[in-house]
Amino acid sequence: MARGLVLLVEDDDALRQVLSLELEQAGYEVRQFSTAEGALCAHAVFPVLAVVDYRLPGMNGLELLAGLRSRYPWLPALIVSSECAESELPAGPGVPQARLLRKPFAAASFLSHVARLAPWFGPDSYRP
Repeated sequence: MARGLVLLVEDDDALRQVLSLELEQAGYEVRQFSTAEGALCAHAVFPVLAVVDYRLPGMNGLELLAGLRSRYPWLPALIVSSECAESELPAGPGVPQARLLRKPFAAASFLSHVARLAPWFGPDSYRP
């Protein structure tokens, strides 16, 4: 049983492939996109997490996250960036958690952030 669906949006092909492989090996199903527009056009049943690059062609990762959350208001997010500031992340009462992971990063750090944001809920667990 998969741990859930992760939407992965990264325009660097090599990094996107590596992150996808790490997520799949950790038990997640992954839908990969190289553009924000592609991710917004896709329809996922129930993503448990969005992993989003901050600097994307077209709209940036925070704009993408706002668009995704209009469809999935509960969606937590991991923003990967060397440019975004922690203060730019959406926060406040009722706002799903968003974390920033600075590039470059180690695979273990990436997976640790993913696990904190999208913990696995087994078949006997309740997820609102």
